[in-house]
Amino acid sequence: MNKKIIILSASLIIVSIFISVLTFSKDRNNSNNIAKNQEVHISNIQSDKIEVFVFHNTQRCISCINLGKYAKETIETKFLTEFNNGKIIFKEINLDLPENKALGEKFQASGSSLYINGIKDNKDNISYESKLWMLVTDKQKFMDYLETRIRSLL
Repeated sequence: MNKKIIILSASLIIVSIFISVLTFSKDRNNSNNIAKNQEVHISNIQSDKIEVFVFHNTQRCISCINLGKYAKETIETKFLTEFNNGKIIFKEINLDLPENKALGEKFQASGSSLYINGIKDNKDNISYESKLWMLVTDKQKFMDYLETRIRSLL
């Protein structure tokens, strides 16, 4: 009986890993395809408000989770005053939830991705931040890059 439980548990772990790898691969491919079409860096706009949105699906891999975790930490440690007074808004948005469909469409988000919207005179200036995927394995470089991107809009 114990041998059957061990085999069943091992099988479930292998299937879970396989699903996570497939999901991560799909999310990165979707994000990379969007990046080719949308990679526009906004800078020196002196935004009235800055939105930092991390889009994701319900099922996430560790890199997708870190994307949101590192972004949140960057904002909470480097921009706490701006976050507290509403100048910077940070949200993680699950694209699988019906209430987030319109926002996902507005940003053309699919899968895990991070967008910065520098709002000036009520006009959106949306930038998909594909470079963060190359930095998601190095927390400090990730945070430094995101800090620089956000500071360019303040």
